[in-house]
Amino acid sequence: MQVILRKESIDPVAAQQSSSRAAILYFSRQYDEAIDCAHRVLDANPNSYNAHLWLGLSLEQKHQFAAALSELEQAVKLSNDEQWIGFVAHDLAISGHRDRARRILRRLQAKAKVSYVSPWWMAIIYAGLGEKERTLYWLDVAYQRREHDLVFSNCWPMFNDLRKDGRFRDLLHRIGLQDS
Repeated sequence: MQVILRKESIDPVAAQQSSSRAAILYFSRQYDEAIDCAHRVLDANPNSYNAHLWLGLSLEQKHQFAAALSELEQAVKLSNDEQWIGFVAHDLAISGHRDRARRILRRLQAKAKVSYVSPWWMAIIYAGLGEKERTLYWLDVAYQRREHDLVFSNCWPMFNDLRKDGRFRDLLHRIGLQDS
């Protein structure tokens, strides 16, 4: 956070459009502050896909699923990254719309047969569905493929239910992370 504060003091105008602080607040489980920060960024730049992402993910953690879904869908649209639909599927799954989440999962699985889809997205969706074994399987596949998304595995709230599982702790150790 010190780096972000320093950056903001040097260039306060650019800081208004940076969602880095919202991301850090999200990962440190300060969801209300992350929401406020994301709103400030969106006031300055309504098309900031990262601000929509961190706002949506933070709202999800506050169980404001409909608002989270809206923000996550906007983040997917603005980011032009089709795989971010995994965040939407996760939100749908934990908010009780499991069939819709599974449709997205099947769509990503079909896409993976013809082009690259990170296994990390499968893990995110299965985590939302509460399917621990499949989540761990896909996290291990992501590890074997050296997915860059794994570097924050100890921070993502989506994996909270796995923290006591020795296999997840082993994965964190293999990645070189400590359990948080």
